Amino acid sequence: MYTALGICAILAGSPVVTDVRSLVDEIRREHGLASVRPNRSLQEAASSHTRYMRSNRTSGHGQTPSGDGYTGRTPGDRARHFGYRGSNSEAVAWGDFGIEDMVRGLFDAPYHRVLFLQPATPDFGGSFAQGTLCIKFGGDSGDGAVVSPANGARNVQTLWDGIETPDPLRGANLRGAVGYPIVLAAFGSVAQGFRFVSARLTGPNGNVRSLVLHPGNDEHAERAIIVIPHKPLVKDTKYTVVIAYTNSSGSHRARSTFTTSR
Repeated sequence: MYTALGICAILAGSPVVTDVRSLVDEIRREHGLASVRPNRSLQEAASSHTRYMRSNRTSGHGQTPSGDGYTGRTPGDRARHFGYRGSNSEAVAWGDFGIEDMVRGLFDAPYHRVLFLQPATPDFGGSFAQGTLCIKFGGDSGDGAVVSPANGARNVQTLWDGIETPDPLRGANLRGAVGYPIVLAAFGSVAQGFRFVSARLTGPNGNVRSLVLHPGNDEHAERAIIVIPHKPLVKDTKYTVVIAYTNSSGSHRARSTFTTSR
């Protein structure tokens, strides 16, 4: 099985950095997670898809057999074409902006963020060239529940532009910019029987009104609980999120206290 998600954003002016993996590992270190494990098959699949998008001036996860550089109709097909047999996930971005902004933009988008938060050492391949980015993770890798922003995190962004496909704000009468999303992602045995119980985000003035997405109300939050504040957060301010959930092993509670950027 594979998960395919897409994001499109428009930014400009960032310097080009070619090492996608180092940027992903930097994000993972911020959450106390180990570095990814480079995988040649996933790397070739990611590189082939960036070439396809550039050559055909297209975007997204699909390829057509008549397209220049075709290696598989779906992300799963392309991974298998290059010899990867395990489950894998793909994220893509495109636009007139630099690789660091693109990788961070994918991570900031809550559905995509789940892919970055796999415990243990997931297999990985990533490619960036000429405004196209493709990242592939092999997984699941390990058991656990990971909260982002991590407990004790500082300089957390106050807002998110709301640009993601699928759109997590659909049907909620919200548009970006909104507050920076908080994500709890469950993996492995923790995801078995995963169910939402409650989520509460508080700041200096009490509860922060938020949209909460979870497996019970969003088919794209299959193994995640996502808290999106309706309005941008306040700068240089401490917030606490408490998320309660159940799974096959019982009831659990996760807590993270983080501080926004100045």
